[in-house]
Amino acid sequence: MNTSTKIFFATIAIAVFIARLIPDPERTSHGFGDLFHATHDPLAAQMRILPGADEYHFTVVETQGEHCHGDFDSNPCAPPYHYHTIQEETFEVKKGAIKFRLNDEMITLRKGDKPITVERGQHHTFIKEGNDDLEVEITLRPNPGRNGQRFFPNLFGTLRDKPSLPQVLYIFCVNGVRLADIPYVIHEFMCYTTRAVAPLLGYRHEYPEYAWKEE
Repeated sequence: MNTSTKIFFATIAIAVFIARLIPDPERTSHGFGDLFHATHDPLAAQMRILPGADEYHFTVVETQGEHCHGDFDSNPCAPPYHYHTIQEETFEVKKGAIKFRLNDEMITLRKGDKPITVERGQHHTFIKEGNDDLEVEITLRPNPGRNGQRFFPNLFGTLRDKPSLPQVLYIFCVNGVRLADIPYVIHEFMCYTTRAVAPLLGYRHEYPEYAWKEE
């Protein structure tokens, strides 16, 4: 083993040791039966997993909370511009209207419109359109099962508390979510590195405090 390699592994070992000395952030339970809150405003954005279905369904409900305002880049209730490496998503509006940014095309979907399916690899995000409350049912295929039930509560629980970039990136990478603004090769390298190093630094992609509790 040459000197450069020894220095590299020594640096990793020191970083892991220092990271282990840093206390874990306080984590707050945000699960309420099958309902959990997606923002600090509990009435602004809520999600409900729909159990007992052959496919994986969940409902997003947004009301006129004080936090869910602004366009795609400024609305804290909007997901980051992203894509999925595993699942496709179908969106069906049950109430109100939703505005999509889909591969840089703007699309509005209202109650009664034909559902939209976002294919695997398509870049997308969405926000509530207009002043009416929004209720949209989202179906994931293939069914992620318990992985999906763990992903959303852990992601939103982390974001509601004090998130760190490595923690959020680790949750994304494990669940096949990629940020659209990062080039594919760079993102895959980041995920490969994060999945290898994050557990050594004490990060996990699921925490009991954020567990989804089926009623």
